[in-house]
Amino acid sequence: MADLADDDSSVRERAGIVLAYRHQKVGDNLPKPEIVERLKQLRKDPRPWVRQSSLHALVHIEKRKAQ
Repeated sequence: MADLADDDSSVRERAGIVLAYRHQKVGDNLPKPEIVERLKQLRKDPRPWVRQSSLHALVHIEKRKAQ
């Protein structure tokens, strides 16, 4: 979660991908609901790069749902 606020955009993107794929149950396609809720809360952060990185993480999660 902390890397979503990093100054480096590649670090933020990687953090979003990691959050989308970690903490999942075997055979499950999604991360824990707490992670998704925290990402949704970060969409209201005053820093635009944090809002953008949380959106990217949510996009990766949605892509996993579609797979």
